Amino acid sequence: KYKHRYIHKLNKMISNYNTSLINKYKKSKDIIIYNAYQFDQNIFNTKRTYQWYRQNFKLKEKENSCYKNSGNYVDHMGKICNTPWEYLFYDRIHQTTFMNTLLSDNLFFFLYKNHWRFTS
Repeated sequence: KYKHRYIHKLNKMISNYNTSLINKYKKSKDIIIYNAYQFDQNIFNTKRTYQWYRQNFKLKEKENSCYKNSGNYVDHMGKICNTPWEYLFYDRIHQTTFMNTLLSDNLFFFLYKNHWRFTS
């Protein structure tokens, strides 16, 4: 009965908290805040096609996972889907390699845009 309202409220709380952090630290020269929640929301709400290894893919499944393991992370539980690049989640918790690639690319460009210097 309250499922959709709860998710909406939780999303609002996360968004408000992130906005507070950004406003508090936006003038600091030592802190750069990357909003991973905003990245997830953008991915979740987009219908874009992504290029990966010179091929175009569309993220089609954003709620169900590619691999159904029923919470068992020790034993082999089922078949892995044939198209993991179409899924947001590999299992109930972990994102797919494709999603991690999108996240790392997004984070890299965010840091580059904010003039973060990479040193060794």
